[in-house]
Amino acid sequence: MANPDHVTADFQQVVGQTMGTTMGALLGIGVMLFFVAARNGRKTIENKMRH
Repeated sequence: MANPDHVTADFQQVVGQTMGTTMGALLGIGVMLFFVAARNGRKTIENKMRH
């Protein structure tokens, strides 16, 4: 990073792809966790209604 002569020509593209992939993976995990939490919350509410 300090010496631009040693950085490859496609450095910016590689970093962009890596960051994009990471952000996509985190978004996917977040959505999955949201649905798991929503399902668990619904089960908890149903159990409380029965008692």
